[in-house]
Amino acid sequence: MKELRRQKLLTQKELADRVEVEYQTVQRWESGARHPRPVQLRKLCTVLDVTPSQLLAALDETRAVAAANGLQRVATSDPG
Repeated sequence: MKELRRQKLLTQKELADRVEVEYQTVQRWESGARHPRPVQLRKLCTVLDVTPSQLLAALDETRAVAAANGLQRVATSDPG
């Protein structure tokens, strides 16, 4: 999702204002910690000029990367 936002030359704060959420919410979406609610998805699609499928694919990719990073941290911190 971060890439979609950057393509529109928007900061997290600007996107948050347009979608009517706090900028921390956008941070959580971009980190994969949370998913937008349906009403927020519609607003995001409009602001980012993407289809729901494109947005959901970007969010799923973000979650996959976050999960992989989490596994990598666990693997490198495992003493065994």
